[in-house]
Amino acid sequence: LQQSVLHDAHVIAMETMESLALVHSQVFHNNRKALQIYESMFQNQETEYGIGHLNCANILGKMSVIFIEQHELGKAVKCLERVLECQISHLGREHEDVMNTKLSIAKVKQLASR
Repeated sequence: LQQSVLHDAHVIAMETMESLALVHSQVFHNNRKALQIYESMFQNQETEYGIGHLNCANILGKMSVIFIEQHELGKAVKCLERVLECQISHLGREHEDVMNTKLSIAKVKQLASR
C-alpha cells in the first residue's frame, strides 16, 4: 500500500522496508530475504539520490553485516569499501564514521585471512 501511494524511495516506505528486512534477518533468520529487501532499498535510493548518497552507504553497511554473519567476507568487504567511498566523498577523510569503516574493513579482511 505504501509503495502504491508513496514513491519507492519515500522515507516511510524505506523505514517499513528496513523493518521488514530486520524481521526477516533477526526473527525468521532468513538472510536471503533480508538481502533481497536491502537490495531493493538500495536500488530505490540509488535511483532517487545517486550511488554516492549516504542513504546508499547505510544500506550497504547493513548488507555487509548480513554477509559477515553468512561468512561471505569478500562480499562484506566489497560493501564496506563502497560505504567508505561514499563516506569520504560526503564526510571527508578524517570523519569518525570514515575511521570506523576503515577499522571494520581491516577486521573483516583479518577474519578472511584466517
